[in-house]
Amino acid sequence: MLSTRDLQGMRETVLSALPDTCTVSDEPLESDGAGGHTAGTAVTATYACRISPRLATGTGQLRDAETEVGQRLVTQAPWLITFPYGVVVKETSEIIDQDGRAFSVFAVLARRSDELSTLVLARLINGGRG
Repeated sequence: MLSTRDLQGMRETVLSALPDTCTVSDEPLESDGAGGHTAGTAVTATYACRISPRLATGTGQLRDAETEVGQRLVTQAPWLITFPYGVVVKETSEIIDQDGRAFSVFAVLARRSDELSTLVLARLINGGRG
């Protein structure tokens, strides 16, 4: 069993290995007073991160994922985005990296009390600058 001190040290090591910067944006839904919702004010925060294509275990090949976009299934290789421990990312979040690439989150991987980082799977929305 890991001690709290060991766990904190491991989290700091992971943080030091995150070479990129990402902005996480959420647009919360607010009640419109008539039983519906409207988009609220976007909330953004910037974090250290690592972005990499998600490879199928042991194959060296990209693993395709099916996501629903505009009420149709889209098959696309997902991206794994690693954030420091404790970063709040939702399945409705949008992530933009320092190169302007935008990603739409479709899964936040299981959270555990002993996790070292926050891991999300996302699909690429655009390729950014250049």
